[in-house]
Amino acid sequence: METSYSPTHIIYMHYPTFAILRETPVNIKYSSSLIWRAYFTPYEKIQNILVRRCLDGIILTNSTFSRDAIKRYTGRDAIVVYPPVETETFSFAAKGDEREDIIVSCGRYTPEKNYEFILKVAEKLKDEPIRFVVVGASSGKISERYYIRLEKIRKEKDWRTLNF
Repeated sequence: METSYSPTHIIYMHYPTFAILRETPVNIKYSSSLIWRAYFTPYEKIQNILVRRCLDGIILTNSTFSRDAIKRYTGRDAIVVYPPVETETFSFAAKGDEREDIIVSCGRYTPEKNYEFILKVAEKLKDEPIRFVVVGASSGKISERYYIRLEKIRKEKDWRTLNF
């Protein structure tokens, strides 16, 4: 009995997670060891076949960052649909005169979030009265190691205006 493939019409892709495995530093683990390469090569080939099969419809994503990554790794354009945000509750904050010079970033502590960029910005603005706050969570060894690495850099630079 032959199975036919029915194409997907609309795909919502937050980020092409399969692409993370091709990026540094994640890819180092899979390319530096013969055992990992023997495991990972067939996995990657199967993944590429499945990705091609799933990308024949309309692709939706939630940011231009993700759209660019989708284009880079799949060759396909995606339509950006920004997540709806209820703004009425917070509109009072825009009307006030009181402001604080603060940059807040929220997300998981994982290499693909590229918190090193925030460290570079903090370095360039170290003489400015700007506070940086990174709020996040770590789960798993890669995430915990990444957090520890960021915290070590922060302590070495002795930044009192950058908090994790």
